[in-house]
Amino acid sequence: MREAVERLITPYRVRDPIDSQHQIGLLLQLAGALEDGRDEPCSVYQMSKGMRRERGVTDKGKHSTNLFQGEQPTKPKALIGSIYPGDRNIRAEDTVSIQIHLRTAQPALSRHISDLEAELGLKLFDRVGRRLRLTGEGEQLLGHCRGLLNYASAIGEQAQLLRRGDTGVLKVAASSQNLEGAIAPFLHRYAQRYPNVQVKLFDVIGPELLAMLERGDLHVAQSSIHALQSDDHRFGHLPLAPVEILAACHPSLKLGEGPTIDIGRLAPHPLILQDPAFVVRRVFDAACRLAGLKPDILLESRAPHTLVAMAEAGHGVAIIPSALRTRHYKVRIFGVTYRGKALREQLIILWDKRRPLPRYATSFCEMLAEHFRAVFPISRPSMADQGDAIRSRGSRR
Repeated sequence: MREAVERLITPYRVRDPIDSQHQIGLLLQLAGALEDGRDEPCSVYQMSKGMRRERGVTDKGKHSTNLFQGEQPTKPKALIGSIYPGDRNIRAEDTVSIQIHLRTAQPALSRHISDLEAELGLKLFDRVGRRLRLTGEGEQLLGHCRGLLNYASAIGEQAQLLRRGDTGVLKVAASSQNLEGAIAPFLHRYAQRYPNVQVKLFDVIGPELLAMLERGDLHVAQSSIHALQSDDHRFGHLPLAPVEILAACHPSLKLGEGPTIDIGRLAPHPLILQDPAFVVRRVFDAACRLAGLKPDILLESRAPHTLVAMAEAGHGVAIIPSALRTRHYKVRIFGVTYRGKALREQLIILWDKRRPLPRYATSFCEMLAEHFRAVFPISRPSMADQGDAIRSRGSRR
């Protein structure tokens, strides 16, 4: 009964002062009944067809303001109530009765019930006089129906949270070295700002990034500026930071004394390179073509740390991005140049402009760009004295 009163009676509003008095009296009586039995069952009756109910007509031709419909007809005595027994007689004998007017017209409601019964292949209601009672099958389905209504209500509440822009799932793709070097520590900061956003990460590079964005499999993706064609207006992007191309080798290898090395001086040495799908490899290959250099490739790998480990072991020169963490390796690092200019590529974070981003995704891009600018380059060229120290530690091994 408590649920029926809260959801059916309390929200009901009337305009006529007399009806309002009646309603207040009704609510007071129900309040007393709820104190005695909040969970007592009650009977709810549908009373009209959903249209504005016609009341009795006064002698002056106006509709009566009486809230309840009486018996019809009222004369002669033998026929009183033969057409309609009156609202007061539509009640259960052993429970509190509630009468309501549905907005759905009775024929339409009956059709809905018939259609539902036909679709399910079950009889849901039995007609007992003027009343409908649930069948045994209907009683069993009632709990599931209430569960569905609760789920629908929960979806509405979840939608309200999503509209706030601080709750949801964020799907992000990046290369492995950027996931490790920059994004992994950044996620803690982002989680403090958006604790109700679940970030899902994907290690993806190359053309597959754009395809996943178009399919809606990703919200945002980290890539390089050259991943976009100049006339491709499908994707928006935000600059992150430039990644520099570095050469790492064993400290004993005499590549040079300064912090940089021209790409042409790498020709005599075996090179340990990333897979051609990586942007650093593509930039390096382009510079080799410009310099007329045919590299001596010892190994191509998709695992960046494998490159540094091979260089540390003295197997050649590893060409790596400045996003890779190298402090745990005993290697000498140089910045790679061509005609005196450092080889670098601008990193970006991009999204499909045809799919609106939630606010937490936009904030992710802006915060990540700020973080990249603060921490890049993660690995830097070794200075001459650092190289001597590394060689000294290597000789003691």
